[in-house]
Amino acid sequence: MKKKCYLKKIFVIGIILLFIPIFPVGLSSNTNIEEKQISNKILANHYENSIVVILGKCNIVQGPLVWIFGLYIPLIKRSFLIRANGGEGEQLNVMIRGDQFVTHLDNENIEIRFSGAKGILFWGQKSIITNSSRVFVRCKADDIWITTFS
Repeated sequence: MKKKCYLKKIFVIGIILLFIPIFPVGLSSNTNIEEKQISNKILANHYENSIVVILGKCNIVQGPLVWIFGLYIPLIKRSFLIRANGGEGEQLNVMIRGDQFVTHLDNENIEIRFSGAKGILFWGQKSIITNSSRVFVRCKADDIWITTFS
């Protein structure tokens, strides 16, 4: 009898974990401060309805707060910010395919902001398996803004 109850609890918890990423989650107040600072910058490039692939290492990824094992697969469209500030080991490679094919390779100072994104995102700092700053993104986004800094 206890075994059946235990299995039911595990099943319910598993279902809840599958549906957690679809619930909207607010970002912390620090993000609003950073967004105000970013809004004063000139955005270098804008792309619409494109597929974006990002590989590399970075220490800042902002978006929904619920990541399971470092992986986030949104069921509804979300907005994200990925930034490499030129810190030690930070470097991003960005490929965008849409109306045009664009690459930004080996950038140490870059900010990628995309909205209406749906796809696969992995960030090592949110993972319980590994503690790294590696990031992998493959998603389709409605709008993508890329700002590079010198």
